Amino acid sequence: MLVTTKLFLERPNCLLEVGYAISRRRRDQADRRSSRLQMLPVVVPPVDFTPINNMKLGSAIALNDDMKNANLFAAQLRKLLEQSGHPINDESWTAATGTFVNTNWPNALSEYRSKADNKAA
Repeated sequence: MLVTTKLFLERPNCLLEVGYAISRRRRDQADRRSSRLQMLPVVVPPVDFTPINNMKLGSAIALNDDMKNANLFAAQLRKLLEQSGHPINDESWTAATGTFVNTNWPNALSEYRSKADNKAA
């Protein structure tokens, strides 16, 4: 899972890792083993995800205040886990998704923004 924050974009080593993952994904697709390496690009505000989408990884999910995006993230993550052979318990997944979308992610985003605001001040 590729999570992009402002700090990530400022660190050259992080971008090198993305480049490696992209080249590996393309090589695997050329070898018809595309299921071997799956990527789920996720962008954390205030990063603009348009440049990330230009990397051709598939559309990045912007985890912002929109609950629809958090639900989309959870659905895509479940799909990747199922494709890789991990069994998913529907009841547990639904409960965990609800907690993530309604509580955990909003709290984490608020804390992240607060820390970013404190560094800017």
